[in-house]
Amino acid sequence: MFFHPSQKPGISYARIGDGSIQTVNARELHEFLEVSTRFNDWIRNRISDFNFTENQDFVSLTENLVSGGKRTEYHLSLDMAKELSMVERTEKGELSRTGQTLIEYHLTIEAGKHIGMMSGGGVTSVVTLSS
Repeated sequence: MFFHPSQKPGISYARIGDGSIQTVNARELHEFLEVSTRFNDWIRNRISDFNFTENQDFVSLTENLVSGGKRTEYHLSLDMAKELSMVERTEKGELSRTGQTLIEYHLTIEAGKHIGMMSGGGVTSVVTLSS
């Protein structure tokens, strides 16, 4: 069972260490997994509990808001996103443990050097990666 693409966190690229890797926005993952804990508490606790390392497992960027406040965005490596998905005690977390998640789907597609989003009966967009 896969979820409709509009419900899944998107895959993007971020610079981590010396290279550019595929990442997932932590806020989108939090929403996708339907975590009831407030986002800021959830991400800080998960980073601490699982000993994730900034600039290795994730990058964070602080944004200045129009209201004068600040918001930190986290971009997670696919491995980190997969691990976080697997430990959540939600319905979608359960699907992660059975290998039926967005992360597994994208990793399978990437193994074939393509990244795609399924929509209805076909691929709506594909990017071919060069080696």
